[in-house]
Amino acid sequence: MENTRKLERYPIQREARYFLKEGKGEGQECTIINFSRSGMGIIFHSNEEINVGTLIRLEIPVPKSSEPINARGVLKWFERKENDLIGGVELTKILSDVKFSKLG
Repeated sequence: MENTRKLERYPIQREARYFLKEGKGEGQECTIINFSRSGMGIIFHSNEEINVGTLIRLEIPVPKSSEPINARGVLKWFERKENDLIGGVELTKILSDVKFSKLG
């Protein structure tokens, strides 16, 4: 796959939750494996089918903070690995300096 990213991605291992339906349910577990201001690589720990183009809401806990980072994005690509789905999410809004620094 050709790398068309505009911003460098930084490695990370951060547990999070993702939601496919706005405000519905408790969400599913995922792990963010890299991030930039405009996108993230994510391992979705689910057998749930997610299609390219699906809008995803992320809730990312921040150590020593009661408020998680909330972000929205669109699944741009994915591949299935055993029981997980690994994919790239392009954020609909670039992360602010504050959110970006909390992730790093």
